[in-house]
Amino acid sequence: MRKSNFIHASFFRSEKQRNIFDLDNLSEFPFPFLRFEPPRDPRLICGGAKHVIESFVKRNKVLHSGLIPISNCIFYGNNLNEQNKTDFLIIIFDKKDTIEVYLFPNRNPINKSKFTFEFLLDIGKIP
Repeated sequence: MRKSNFIHASFFRSEKQRNIFDLDNLSEFPFPFLRFEPPRDPRLICGGAKHVIESFVKRNKVLHSGLIPISNCIFYGNNLNEQNKTDFLIIIFDKKDTIEVYLFPNRNPINKSKFTFEFLLDIGKIP
């Protein structure tokens, strides 16, 4: 697998809202929080999405992605960024209250599940 530039961040379940995960204070990331919802759009449901994540900055939606599962705790998705380019996301539910997010700016792999699996092997998240 070729070397990919990515940004990593950890999110922790909010104590105030159960479907919100807040960014770890030590991380610099374009999304200050993640909100999880079930997919409602038939296109997302037919595409295999099990969750939809969203995030906002100053009332502007900066993230909207359907998450497609690879396993019980690993998902991938993509997001259209402010430059109208696609960013790729890998989401790992590490524990019940912790999420690891890997953001690949301006990257849209053709075989998303293969890319996800190979990346996680490279960083040691899959033995």
